[in-house]
Amino acid sequence: MNTITRHQVIAAEQKAVDRAYDCYTARLAEMTGTTAATAAASGKDGIANRHDAERRAESYGGLGDEALVIARVDAPEDPGEDPRPWYVGRRAVSDVRTRDTVVVLWTSPLATKWFEAQPHAPGDVALRRRLRCAGPVVQDYFDEITPTAPALPAAAPDGEVAPALEAVPEPRPAGDDAITADAADGDGATEAAPATGQGEEQEPTGHGKRTHPRTPADIARLQRRKPLQPDEFLLRELQRARRGRMRDIVETIRRDQMDLVTGSPSDILVVQGGPGTGKSAVGLHRVTWLVNNDHFKAQDILVIGPHQSFLDYVGQVLPTLGTRDVNAVQLSRLWDGDVLGDDTAQARLVKSDERMAAVLRRRVEHECRPDALDGLLTAPSFEGDEPAFTVTAGSTTLRIPRSEIHALFDDVRSQDGAYRERRDRFRSLLVDRLLRELAALAPRRGADGTIRRSLERNRQVERLLDRSWPSPGARESLRSLYDSPDLLRTCADGVLDEQEQAALHRPRAAKAEDDPWTLDDRVCLEELRHLITGETPRRYGHIVADEAQDLTPMQARALRRRVARGGSMTVLGDLAQATGPYAYTAWDRLGALLSDHGDWRVAELTTSYRVPAEIMEFVAPLARTVAPALPYPLAVREAGAEAVRTIATEPWKLLDDTVAQAVRLVGTSDGSTLRSVAVIVPDDSGWLDEIGRRLDTADGITAQEREAVCVFAAAHTKGMEYDHVLVVEPATIAARGQAGLRQLYIALTRSTQSLTVLHTAPLPDALTGRDGDPEPPLPGSDEAAVEPVAGGAAP
Repeated sequence: MNTITRHQVIAAEQKAVDRAYDCYTARLAEMTGTTAATAAASGKDGIANRHDAERRAESYGGLGDEALVIARVDAPEDPGEDPRPWYVGRRAVSDVRTRDTVVVLWTSPLATKWFEAQPHAPGDVALRRRLRCAGPVVQDYFDEITPTAPALPAAAPDGEVAPALEAVPEPRPAGDDAITADAADGDGATEAAPATGQGEEQEPTGHGKRTHPRTPADIARLQRRKPLQPDEFLLRELQRARRGRMRDIVETIRRDQMDLVTGSPSDILVVQGGPGTGKSAVGLHRVTWLVNNDHFKAQDILVIGPHQSFLDYVGQVLPTLGTRDVNAVQLSRLWDGDVLGDDTAQARLVKSDERMAAVLRRRVEHECRPDALDGLLTAPSFEGDEPAFTVTAGSTTLRIPRSEIHALFDDVRSQDGAYRERRDRFRSLLVDRLLRELAALAPRRGADGTIRRSLERNRQVERLLDRSWPSPGARESLRSLYDSPDLLRTCADGVLDEQEQAALHRPRAAKAEDDPWTLDDRVCLEELRHLITGETPRRYGHIVADEAQDLTPMQARALRRRVARGGSMTVLGDLAQATGPYAYTAWDRLGALLSDHGDWRVAELTTSYRVPAEIMEFVAPLARTVAPALPYPLAVREAGAEAVRTIATEPWKLLDDTVAQAVRLVGTSDGSTLRSVAVIVPDDSGWLDEIGRRLDTADGITAQEREAVCVFAAAHTKGMEYDHVLVVEPATIAARGQAGLRQLYIALTRSTQSLTVLHTAPLPDALTGRDGDPEPPLPGSDEAAVEPVAGGAAP
C-alpha cells in the first residue's frame, strides 16, 4: 500500500499555497493599477473613486506578518459531486485570468459551514486540514476531519504515518457528571470534572459516603489527573512567544469560540469568559464576520477597550483580517472633556449608580416653575372673570385664562421628550392658543401668516417662558446640584440617603472650566445634556465593549444611547476580574441597563487555552473567593513542574531578588523569539520606576533582552498576556479588599508559560485556601517547599 509521508503532504500543500500567493499578488497589483488609473480622473467623482479604490487596495493588502491561507477543506462544489480541495484564508482570492476561486474567505457562509462540521458528523466535509504558515511558507498541518482512509496527523515525525490526534474536547456544561474520589485517585479515571465548582464529590467515610461541594481547586486538580488533550497544532501555537498583545486566532479558533463569532447580530450578546478563554479575540473576529457578511459597515461599528494596549491590539488584528475604518476608543475617553479630578470611593459609588439618573432628572425638572405663571397674569377685568395671561398684538389685546394656561403648562410638562423639546412645544401651543384668540377677535389679522413669528418673539411670551420654564445648561445644572445641599436634598429625597448626598457635595470653582470634573462627572454631564436637549452621541450599528464587567451602571446607560435603532452589541467580560466600583455577581443588572427591551443573552467560554493548568490550579482558591458562583475555566495544557514558583525573601532583598528573577526568566526562547516577561508590582508602591532603573543596569541581560521585560502596576495588566509573569508582594496587592483580591487574580493569570510569585509577607489566605476549607498542598505553592534564595536570588 502506498503511503504518503509528512514531508510529501507539506510539499503538496506548499504548491497550493504558492499558487494562492501568486494569485493574491496579481490581484493586489490589479487593484493598485486600478487606483493609479483612477487617480488620473478629474472632478469630485474621480477623487472619490480614487480614494475608494485606494482604501480597498489598502485593506486587501493589509496582511502584515499573518498568513494568507489557514486551512484546506475537501468538499463537493455541488451536492452529489465528488469532494474537491478548497483553501480558506484571510482574503478571498481568485485567479485574475480564469476567475476561478483560489481562496475562500474565512467569514463566508461556505467556510462557516465547513468549520461547523464535527468529526463525528462531518456532513459534506471529507477532509478539514488546518495549516500553519509563516507567511507563504507551510510549516505544519493538522487534520481535524479525515476521510475514511486515515489522513496523516500533524504529530507524526517526518517520513512516518500515525493515527490522527483528537481535537480539543467540547467544554463540559455546568454541573455535568460528578466524579468519585475513588475514580479520581485511580489511574483509570475517565471523566473530567465539571466547570462550576457547584457539583458534589463523593468521599468515603466511616459511615459510607458523604458529599461536599467541589471547589475550583478540586476541579483544577482533578482536571490535571486527566488533562484535556488539545491537538499538537494548538499546543504549538500556545507555545509561541508573546509580546503582551493577544493574537489573531483564525488558524486555531475553537468551535466554542466560532459559535459566538457567527452568532445572531440582532441582540446583545454577553460573552462571559475567564482568563485565557479568548473572549477578546472572539469579539474582534465577530466584528470582521459582521462586516464581511454585510450586517454592518465597518464605520458603523464602535469598539471600546479598557486601555491603549487594547486599542493597539485592535489596530493590529482587524487589518490582518481585512477590516478597516472601525471606530475604536478607550472607555475613559468616550465622554467629551478632560478629566481634571478624582472622586472619593463613596462619591464614585453614588455618581455611577443608575439612581443618579433619577436625581439628575429631578434636577432638570426642578427648573420648571409653574408657580411663576401667576406672577405674570393680569387681574380679572370683570366680576366672575379669572386672571389671565395677556398679550398685546397691535391694537388687539389677547387673553388666555389662568386655568387654561396652567392646564397647558402641566400637560406639556408631563409629556415625553427632552426638557427643551417640551419647552419649545409649550411655546408653540401657547402661540397656537393666542392665534385662535386673535382669529376670534380680528379674523382678518388672524389669517396673516407673519403674525405667528411676531407672537413667538413677543416680549410677554419670552418673559413667560424665561420665568416659568428657564433653560440652564448641563454644566450649571450639575455645579448647582453639587454646590447646594438644599437643592441636592430636594432632588435626591427618597433616592439617596444623607451620607450619599453628603458624598456628592462639592463647592463650585470660580469658573465652570476650573471645576475638577471627574470621569463620572463627565458621564453625568452627558446624561444631563440628553435630559435637557435630547442630544445623543453618535449612534452605531454595533458596539463591542471589552472588559465590560468594569462598566458602571451610568456608563452602561451611556453605551445604550450609542446603539442605533435596530443595532446590537457584543459585551465581553469576566465578572471574576471586576475591579470597578461594582462587583457584579451576575450579568442581569448590566444586561438590563444595556438593553431597552430585554433582548440580551449570556454565553460562556469555559476553556482556558492560554493559561497553563498548573497556574489555573494555583489560582483556584482565589477564584473561589472572588467569584464562587462562576464557572472556573478548564485549562487545556500543562507547562511542567516549573510552571509555578513561590519564593519567600526578606524586605531588604525584595528589589534585588525581583531583578534577579526577571533576568533568569528573560533568557528563554521559543526557538525563534525571546520570551516576554512581565513584572507586576502593587499600585502606588514606588517600585515601578526603581525596578526599571535596576533592570537597565543589571548584569547578565542584553539590551535586546531588556526590551522583552515590562514592569507594570497591578491595575494596568488587564487584558495583557506574557510568556513569564513575576508577581511581587501579592499580599500588598490583595490588601485593598475585594477589589484588591480581584486585581491579584488578574495579575496571577497573565502568563502563557510560567508564574513566579516573590513575597516577604505570607501569601494571602484567599490564595492558599486558608480562608475556607483546608486545601491539600498544591504543586509549586507549598510554603514548606519554598526555593532557597542564595544571595537574594533563586537559582
